Amino acid sequence: MVSVLTCTDGSIYSESTYDHSIWVAQQLEAEIHLLHMLDPELDKTNHPDYTGNIGMDTRKEMLKDFVEEEGTKARLAREHGKMILENGAQYLKQLCPELKTVAIQKHGNLLESVENLDPTVKIIVMGKRGEHADFETMNLGSNLEEAVRNSKKPILIASRKFQSIRKMTLCFDDSPSANKALEFLTIHKFCRGFDIEVIHIGNENPAIKQQLDNATTLLNQTGAQAKSFVLEGSPTEAITKYIENEGTDLLVMGSYGHSKIREMIFGSTTTNIIKSVQVPVFMFH
Repeated sequence: MVSVLTCTDGSIYSESTYDHSIWVAQQLEAEIHLLHMLDPELDKTNHPDYTGNIGMDTRKEMLKDFVEEEGTKARLAREHGKMILENGAQYLKQLCPELKTVAIQKHGNLLESVENLDPTVKIIVMGKRGEHADFETMNLGSNLEEAVRNSKKPILIASRKFQSIRKMTLCFDDSPSANKALEFLTIHKFCRGFDIEVIHIGNENPAIKQQLDNATTLLNQTGAQAKSFVLEGSPTEAITKYIENEGTDLLVMGSYGHSKIREMIFGSTTTNIIKSVQVPVFMFH
């Protein structure tokens, strides 16, 4: 059975992340794996430097106190993480009793843990910002930025509050990542019954028109109601304005390119779009 990996840290985005996870799990007929990451630094005991005019017995006693304090911090962090997972599993069960949920707690780097998890994981669900995010600057969480840049798996970035998804917008430029998004939507019949607007940012020409026609044909064959549009302007402004004006519930798009130049140019655009739109973003690398 396929699964959806839901990353949780108990932050303000957690409930919305769970709601989005239920939606995507129902589309895929999948189970949910709840993942909470522990700070790897908590398991590292960096002994302080107690050299100087302190007696040997005093240094030993201070070192003992330090180790005990660090051990207590690690234990409390594990217990807090277990509580987050228990609360998350309970929340999911209340909303969707038939949904199978597996709780996972791990140490280390989030992206490394994600890539090494069960191969049945098809989608990662994350909140736009975590517990340590700076909401005043509207910066994305560091874990999310790293995952968006490097994850090989699709990422559903939850908006602040879940809203029923009826209409999708697919940003399409015939790039490898955009084609991955299109392939996923059609192979998994993810778009069946949805209105989907396929948009391209730039100047219209016969080649672009053919690409958009091909994309909408594939989507319609899967059971969607798809149509295409070409928008002018900068990608961030054009997409953000279109999402706001057209009532889109979900934005689907490709992420960073593989070349360094493309990543410098389009990488910041991807980040700015995620920050600017108020709807969930389904991201493909």
